[in-house]
This record gives sequence, C-alpha cells and structure tokens, in this order.
Amino acid sequence: MTANSIYTITGDGTGALGGDGGLASSARVNSPYGVSVDVAGNVSIADYANYRARFIPTSNKTYFGQARTANYIYTIAGGGASYGENALATGKTLSLPQNIYAGADHMIYLADTFNSKVRMVTGEDFISPSTSTLAATTGIQQVTLNWNSAGDDMVTLGNLTGNYRIQYATYTASWSTSSTPSNATTVTISTTNATPGSAQSYTATGLTGGSTYYFVLWTGDEVPNWSDVSNTASVLLTPSVPSTVP
Repeated sequence: MTANSIYTITGDGTGALGGDGGLASSARVNSPYGVSVDVAGNVSIADYANYRARFIPTSNKTYFGQARTANYIYTIAGGGASYGENALATGKTLSLPQNIYAGADHMIYLADTFNSKVRMVTGEDFISPSTSTLAATTGIQQVTLNWNSAGDDMVTLGNLTGNYRIQYATYTASWSTSSTPSNATTVTISTTNATPGSAQSYTATGLTGGSTYYFVLWTGDEVPNWSDVSNTASVLLTPSVPSTVP
C-alpha cells in the first residue's frame, strides 16, 4: 500500500448482502455503520442494513468457534430468526446494529439499535503474544539467553500465563513450535502472570566449545497462541581447554 492513499477492504458501493465465506474485497455490505479493529488487526463491522455483525480476520485460524481464512468476511452475529439470548449468535436476529467494539477481553460488543439492546458476542482468545528480541551471551560450554516478556495479547494487554519455547542447534534450522528439527534441542519454560516487559533469561549448558550455536524463541499464551519466531541469536563458543596431566 502507498502512504496517504485510500483503499476499500470490503464492499463495492452497492448496498446488499453477499460474499460471506469469501474474500472481503469481493463481498458486499449495506450501510456499514461502525467498525472496530483489534490489536491483531482483525476487523469487526456493524453491517447496519444487513442486520448483522461481520468479521474479517488477518490470519488463518479459529475465530468464534470456526476455522476462518485470512482476509475473508464472515457473519458472526445476526442473520437468524430468533430474538432469544444465550445461544449461537448467528442464529439470532439483530435490528440495524450500529456501533461495534472489539474488546481486549476477546468479546465483541455492539449496539443492537432497534432491538433496544447492547449485545455481546463471546469470542475466544485468538490474539498471539508479540515477538520478543533474543540476545545471547557466551560462556564456557554454555550460553545465556535474555529477552523481555511479551504480554498475553501483543505487548501490553495483560500479564502472560503460558510458555516460552526455545530451540537451538549448530546450524540454522527450519524452526517450528510443533516439532524439533534434526540434531536440534527444544526447551519449553512455563511462566505464570509474567508482566509485559519483564526480564527473562535461560542458560543452555553442556554445549560444545568451538562451535557456533543458533537460538530462537517463541512466546505462547495459555491457549496456546504462539508468537512469530524471534530473531536468530548466534554465538561462537570459546574452544574447550583440554585438561592437563600433572
């Protein structure tokens, strides 16, 4: 995208309902009245004259109980025939919803205007922690890693309960949170109520002197939603000193 330019993310200028489950850029909305963007960039829309709340995710993952595709558009509330409560949101009727808000608690709040209600759509935690910057300091057959903790959702939204996951090897591997590359090591460190920005460290021991090691880090919350992989921190260990015989 170009700075200071304007772009359409959904709608084609024709007020209608269309495109659910497909690319948002090819869909139609009808007099959208409110928009809210959460910290992960997901877009929630009060689609006023379509009597719905709609949602455009930024990642391929589960949102509101269903697998979703990035940059597609979905109805998350409204479009149903029932006016009741405490049931599937897409089975309920909204009446000209206006303002909408994506809360830090993973809920969607909207003004259901002509039903004279404020509604809440319960969501799950689908926001990953931010990516930490990893630093490495070498020692004798060991390396100490240091980083600042992410928060539960991105950088500052809540203390973190979950895991830090470290992988390291003597080569740049195809790093993964779900498997350990060949001849690599995975270390998972649990944490509870870690304050965003708090200093964290881990020391890897028993390493081979004279070798270069490569380290990466992820942060996962309690779901777990995993952050993107950190920078690769590499260090050349001091060669081991052979023992002398008196």
